Amino acid sequence: MNCQAQVNDLSAAEMASENARSVYQALSVCYQQNLDRAITTQNKVQEIRALNNLAVAQFVIGNYLNAQELHQRQLTAAQQQGNTLQMGIARAGIGATLAALGNYSEAIAQYQASLPML
Repeated sequence: MNCQAQVNDLSAAEMASENARSVYQALSVCYQQNLDRAITTQNKVQEIRALNNLAVAQFVIGNYLNAQELHQRQLTAAQQQGNTLQMGIARAGIGATLAALGNYSEAIAQYQASLPML
């Protein structure tokens, strides 16, 4: 399955909320497959990217706790690799999920921690 083709389809169309939700659910399946493949092949760079992609898709469909857990995994993997940019992206994602869950002070702290890394 080509995830980018699905992203292009989403970008090209004006979608109603439920239709967008189904597209992001399909993207989640694709991104999960990418994550599984990256883990199987021990490709940490692809694993970190797949975790972010999957987290963003989960966020868009409203699965904030799942998105937060995926961004936390992304952060841990990025720290293990010393990938500062991905650490910043993960912290920003954690901030977004915390804000969506109403935890604004922790969200701001995550956003502030991400800024020097981006």
